[in-house]
Amino acid sequence: MVIPDGVGVKIALKLTGKSAERIPGVDFAKRLLKEAALSNIPVAIIGSKEEIVTKAVENLQREISGLNIVYYHNGYFDNDDEIYGELKKRSPKLILIALGSPRQEKFIYEAKNRLNPALMIGIGGSLDVWSGSVKRAPKIFQTLGLEWLYRTVTQPSRFKRIFPALPLFLIKVLNYKDRI
Repeated sequence: MVIPDGVGVKIALKLTGKSAERIPGVDFAKRLLKEAALSNIPVAIIGSKEEIVTKAVENLQREISGLNIVYYHNGYFDNDDEIYGELKKRSPKLILIALGSPRQEKFIYEAKNRLNPALMIGIGGSLDVWSGSVKRAPKIFQTLGLEWLYRTVTQPSRFKRIFPALPLFLIKVLNYKDRI
């Protein structure tokens, strides 16, 4: 499943004659956590630096009553088997993964064959926002779908990662648009 979070997905949809409402990943993931709390669904969160994931978990548990986070771990690990072992043992039904792309997608792909059934979603920089270490863009940027631009201006290190990837993504979309 691809959530139409960023400008790239919106452009790709338009190029293929499709459309979808933009759903910011950070908002979508927070809604999932609230639903998980209401249904007492066990949650795991993996990613980011130790202090970021810890603060994010603290803030989420304070904000969302009944949230049952059964496991969390930072994203700095070499041994995936150890993490898969903990996840298998604790059996979360919702796993949020913030390892950056493409690492989080590879982790999810491998996990689907190694873990108990669970909904697994890559959540990008959501932990940074939930921890309070990164502020969301002002509402006007969010409404206009320009949150990516705000983050790029306020975090210039993102520029080198995002802008070379966007044209390559669009070329691939154009090459495969008849199959989408």
